[in-house]
Amino acid sequence: MPTEAIPSITATAARRGERGGGRSHRGRYGTLLGLVCLACLWSLASGVASLVAWQAGRVSADAPALVAAGAQERAIRRLLASARRLDPGNPRYADQFALHLERLAGQTPPRSDLERGLLTQARDLYLEGVRQRPTWPLGLTSVLRTDFKLQRWGQEFTRRYARAADLGRSEPVALRALVDLGLAVWPVLDPDGRREVATLLRHGLRLDPAHLMGRAVQLRRAALVEPLIADDPALVRRFADLRARAAGLR
Repeated sequence: MPTEAIPSITATAARRGERGGGRSHRGRYGTLLGLVCLACLWSLASGVASLVAWQAGRVSADAPALVAAGAQERAIRRLLASARRLDPGNPRYADQFALHLERLAGQTPPRSDLERGLLTQARDLYLEGVRQRPTWPLGLTSVLRTDFKLQRWGQEFTRRYARAADLGRSEPVALRALVDLGLAVWPVLDPDGRREVATLLRHGLRLDPAHLMGRAVQLRRAALVEPLIADDPALVRRFADLRARAAGLR
């Protein structure tokens, strides 16, 4: 091959490489642009879903009475269904609709079929949220709350309470919710359940004694708390003062 042909071949190869490199760069840029567009679309969908859910929350909060609940519930179902389609990985929407149903149940005749149906729907939605956020203690507490209202007590309740307590004992909001629930359900618990609640109450007395003792007085559970504070004279005095105030003696 003539030596003068070598630069020509090299130049041709270089031009081909430049064209190939250009296509490669354009391919990478196209992929990057596509990912950016997808991220923007996802962000937009999430934002729209949040707006829709916020509107559903406003409708729920503004519902004046059970008389209008049928129309309100249908509107909220449509809004939250749209939000969940737009942002399927977000568990807030199931929780929000569950809370709405639980509110409606509170306006129905106690122990009625309507109340039970609404609470059962709420429980199913709370469980859906728990499946998406298994380590969030307030989600478990919401399930427990509906279980209590549905009179679903037993070993499953105790296991779920123990799990929620393990996850929420260091979170003030979750701890207060679990303390309130434990005090409320105490009379209907089996021995295992009572042991779990008593363990959490001891922990709560170390971290937030004012709230626990105040709620014990309000819920008429003083007899439950008194043995737990017997070795702490300061707490005994505070508890006696709270009880006296509640009785109107001070």
